[in-house]
Amino acid sequence: MSESSPNITPAPSLSVIVPAYQAGEDLPHCLAALRKDGGDRLEIIVVDDASPGQDMAEIAAAHGAKYLRLERNGGPAVARNAGVAASQGELLMFVDADCVVHPGTLAKARAAFTEESLGACFGSYDEQPAAAGFLSQYRNLYHRWVHQNSPTKVSTFWTGCGAVTRAAFEQARGFNPQLSHMGMEDIELGYRISDLDLKIAIIKNMLCQHRKRWTLSGMVRTDIFHRGVPWMLILMARDGSEQDLNINHKARIATFAGGLFPALLLLTLVWPWSALPAALCGLIMVLMQSGFYRYLRKIRGPLFALRAIPAQWLFFLCCAVSIPLAVARKLRGKGLKPR
Repeated sequence: MSESSPNITPAPSLSVIVPAYQAGEDLPHCLAALRKDGGDRLEIIVVDDASPGQDMAEIAAAHGAKYLRLERNGGPAVARNAGVAASQGELLMFVDADCVVHPGTLAKARAAFTEESLGACFGSYDEQPAAAGFLSQYRNLYHRWVHQNSPTKVSTFWTGCGAVTRAAFEQARGFNPQLSHMGMEDIELGYRISDLDLKIAIIKNMLCQHRKRWTLSGMVRTDIFHRGVPWMLILMARDGSEQDLNINHKARIATFAGGLFPALLLLTLVWPWSALPAALCGLIMVLMQSGFYRYLRKIRGPLFALRAIPAQWLFFLCCAVSIPLAVARKLRGKGLKPR
């Protein structure tokens, strides 16, 4: 008489949604890593956001992924919502087309949801960004440092490499299409998931490599119009009390100093003594981010850390500029409408 086999609960089915727009160069790396990480009951869906002159169907097919092409460009939020609508998994994972997951990432995402009250989780970039330039290294390492030094439990979400239960996604009504061409739709979704009294966790060893190459103009444009302004609009539609990731109290102080810094420098043309408060603002920005500079010194050396200081000053200036732009947009009746 054979022994009865123990009851083994199968891993939850997982659908990985990869929105792609003109991502022909990065997508093969992304899909190859996902397929290699694999596991049972895995579905990968590439959502082509109406990329002009590109057909990524062959790339998707070569890696065993389903392919969905949108008729018109709707932005990441619309693309991800479309991917979810076409998916079947109990768990939904979002991975950007320019991200390459580390081995074990999908298993770590699945394992996180053994905690019943967990609605979503996300990881971070690794320490080896693919693009070699200083700006690309600096930006991706800053993103990593923010995630790695944040509390484990947060009220926000990240779609570079993040997962959510289908139930939580549906209860929160998915990504907000109003933010699709602005950005920060993942942050706003996280807030709404948290409003459902569901937990969101950062899984700090759930890593991916980021392949994005940053330019100075692209960084400024992104930080103002695709990060700062939409994030401020989100906060103004709420009570603004969130303190997660880039908007903790140190970042807010650094942003205030970043706004005053250039104004005080200009004032030196007519009042030289304003150089003193300008220097103080510069010092405050350094002190508020001292942990980041120590981190850079440790992994990239002192020269790299020194080069990052003016880059961070520019970052916080962009954050400061975003505030009046967002307020003006809201006053013109172009704020976020309730969902």
